[in-house]
Amino acid sequence: MSNKNKHYDVVVIGAGPAGIATAIRSAQLGLKTACIDVWSHKKSQHKLSKSHLNTGGLAAMCLLESAKIYHQLNSSIAQHGIYAENISVDIKSMVHRKDKIIEKISRNWSALFTELNIDHIEAKAQLLNDRKIEITTYDAQLKSIIEAKHIILATGSIPISLPCIPIDNKYIIDTIAALNLETIPKKLAIIGAGVAGLELASIWNRLGSETILLEAQENFLSLVDQQVSCEAFRIFQHQGFDLRLGARVISAK
Repeated sequence: MSNKNKHYDVVVIGAGPAGIATAIRSAQLGLKTACIDVWSHKKSQHKLSKSHLNTGGLAAMCLLESAKIYHQLNSSIAQHGIYAENISVDIKSMVHRKDKIIEKISRNWSALFTELNIDHIEAKAQLLNDRKIEITTYDAQLKSIIEAKHIILATGSIPISLPCIPIDNKYIIDTIAALNLETIPKKLAIIGAGVAGLELASIWNRLGSETILLEAQENFLSLVDQQVSCEAFRIFQHQGFDLRLGARVISAK
């Protein structure tokens, strides 16, 4: 699709959950809308790229639900007079279930894009000013400019690699790899006790990993109300988390 000299009411940069929801709502309100991101290269599949969906909250929620069920079967279900023996985990099946759910959501969103006439553009985007975007396509490396009355940034974030502990995705992994492990680690240290860190810790702790959370801040969840923070800290400790506050990581070996 040629995007040269195209004009839109709204252009959304980023096709994660926030970007997709924004594009859909804009189109529902009658605005001519486009969404720019890394889309599936297999055009016959008619679906959005799963890269954002598979690395964020949706992927974590899928695994959290599976981990929660396993944990309940092994612990709290007995208080209801229900007993189960020889319960085991097939982590590959859990990850496969997560992938199938994300695949279905991706296809549904893609169908809604088509229904609402939202242009999905596979390209890199660079802001030229508050009304113009230069896009570079991935297939032919062609550059063109599109204009929009409103530009919405929904690019999300990516895991960073600390200079003192570079990611090798073998022993030191990022959040993407942590949501796609094929075996349950015996022991897992997670740097950062924010939302993503707590989600990962909740998944693997419930599946049996010894989980250590290292947080550089002296206070737990420092951006939330102190009473909520204290109660959350108590709950996570009760669940078996080893929470270490004021822990600055300087190296790994």
